[in-house]
Amino acid sequence: LRQLLLLLLRALLFILLAFAFARPVQRPRSGVGGKQPTTHLLIMDGSLSMHEGEGVENAFHKARQSALRMVAEMADGDNAQIIWAGRKPSTLLAKPAFDRAVLKNHLESLEPGYQVMNVPRALQQAFWTLESSRLPRHRVVLFTDGAQHGWQLDDSDAWQQVAEHREILKIDPAV
Repeated sequence: LRQLLLLLLRALLFILLAFAFARPVQRPRSGVGGKQPTTHLLIMDGSLSMHEGEGVENAFHKARQSALRMVAEMADGDNAQIIWAGRKPSTLLAKPAFDRAVLKNHLESLEPGYQVMNVPRALQQAFWTLESSRLPRHRVVLFTDGAQHGWQLDDSDAWQQVAEHREILKIDPAV
C-alpha cells in the first residue's frame, strides 16, 4: 500500500511538472467576429520564493511583467480579476474589472510577501470567482516560479476538491 501511494504521488508530481512547463495554448474562438468576451483570472504568486533574483531577473518582476502584458493584450469586452496567492488567497478587486488601467495599477502595486503560496486554495478562489462571471469564456493563469512547496502535492483531498469544483462550473475554464 505504501509503495502504491508513493507511485501515485510520483505520477502526480510528473503531471504537475508538465503543467508547470506547458506553454499557453491559443484555442479557436467562435462567435461574432471570431471572438467572445473572456474573464481572465490572474493568480499572482506572492510567496517568499518570488524574491529570487535581482532587478529585472527577479522572479516576481518577470511574473508581473507577463501579467501586465496579458492585461494590455485583453480584447475589448474582456475583464479580469487578480488573485493574490499567499497562504490564504484573496481577490484584489470587488469584481472583475474591464478597465485595463485599474488592473495595471493593482499589478504594479504588488510586492512579493514572506508566505508560502497554496496552489489548490488559489485555484479554488479562482473557480469561486468564475461562478459569478457572466462572460462566455473563462481563463485562469497562474504566474509563479513553480516552487514545489506551494503545490501541496501531499494533500490529495485539496486537489480532489479543486477537480470537483472545476467540474461543477457552468463554463469550463482554460487553465
